[in-house]
Amino acid sequence: MPSGHTASAKKPTASGYKHIWLQRPWTTGHAVDDGKCRPPPESLGEDPGARVLPALARQRAPVWRDQQDPGGNVVSGGCYAGVVRSRVREEGLVPYTAVHAVLGRLYAGLPDLGCGIVWEDVHRVRPRAPLSCPDCEGAMSAVLRGGTRFFAHHGKRPDDCPLENESFEHHMTKLVLLGAIRDAGWHAELEVSAPDKSWRADVMATSPDGSQRMAWEAQLSPITVPDIQARTDRYAEAGIRVCWVSPHEKSPKWIDEVPAVRAQPPEAGGAWAVDDGVAAFDWSFGAWGVRTTPLPVFVRWALEGQVEPVVSLRRYHRVKRRVGGRLWVLRRGMWWTSAKSARLQAEHDVMRQRQEERKRVAEEARLAAEAEAEQVRLEEAAREEARRLEKLEETTQFVVVVSLV
Repeated sequence: MPSGHTASAKKPTASGYKHIWLQRPWTTGHAVDDGKCRPPPESLGEDPGARVLPALARQRAPVWRDQQDPGGNVVSGGCYAGVVRSRVREEGLVPYTAVHAVLGRLYAGLPDLGCGIVWEDVHRVRPRAPLSCPDCEGAMSAVLRGGTRFFAHHGKRPDDCPLENESFEHHMTKLVLLGAIRDAGWHAELEVSAPDKSWRADVMATSPDGSQRMAWEAQLSPITVPDIQARTDRYAEAGIRVCWVSPHEKSPKWIDEVPAVRAQPPEAGGAWAVDDGVAAFDWSFGAWGVRTTPLPVFVRWALEGQVEPVVSLRRYHRVKRRVGGRLWVLRRGMWWTSAKSARLQAEHDVMRQRQEERKRVAEEARLAAEAEAEQVRLEEAAREEARRLEKLEETTQFVVVVSLV
């Protein structure tokens, strides 16, 4: 992705702080559709962000609360309206999940820890809260450091513990996805693994009737195209759809190799938005057009099947996009789009093939006519040369006769 794409996330300051905006209803159950996130137009012909994003901004205006942990942020109407401000630097990796012996899985980034309690119920309490590692089952403690909540093993972490540490940004991106899935009316759970450990979803979405599952992966660390394709294939073998989400400033190389989008944290007063990976096909221009979409709206569309990953045909790989007053030309082999846009691409390709076939036939006819005309010209030239030679021979014979006389 060109460097002209500017991220809306604020850069870390010299003191190591990073601002992450989390604007979502923090509900532990399924959210009720309030009618704010409407289904997309069938062709995705309009930019939904132009209609929905201002409304979301008005409803969920963030409140600055510096130097407070997530449990200390203002909660208004079930919405997390604060700013998590962390001293954990981007390279800092810690566990954000643990298992409570009675309540089950806890998530440090949620105000209710995912089970209806507060941080003070597990942090620095006596007797010590019965927390354990979800993988090695070793004892863990709740830790609050520099305004950041996480869990840690008692003493040294076992060398054979498979629990993956994660960055603050990765954890918060997962929580944003978790909230968007629940807002869409689906059940969402963090860190769900296959029985054989062949895959492990950052967030697993399950339909209300339990018939469908879709994995959501927040991918911040570098990964090769073959590796991410292999992981996607493992989900497909299990009958699970998947969407990879990158919150980086630049779109990763694999964004069109697997079902993926780039989601950007909002600036003040906005909301998370998908600004690469969603597109609509424009028949009049015969090209794809990128559509910026609020992340909760995209999640709802993807879960409900209103948008699906569609392969972009080779002739349509080049996509023009104006960013910051500059025109960029992107190359994309896959988009999340509606069934109508997929059909429009297929129909436009058929139309182009017919045009090309007519052009090919006309070109062949032109070449055949030119070849025939050239053949006639050559035959006429041959006849003219024969006449010239015949005349030359007659003249030569006449000269010989005259010289003999």
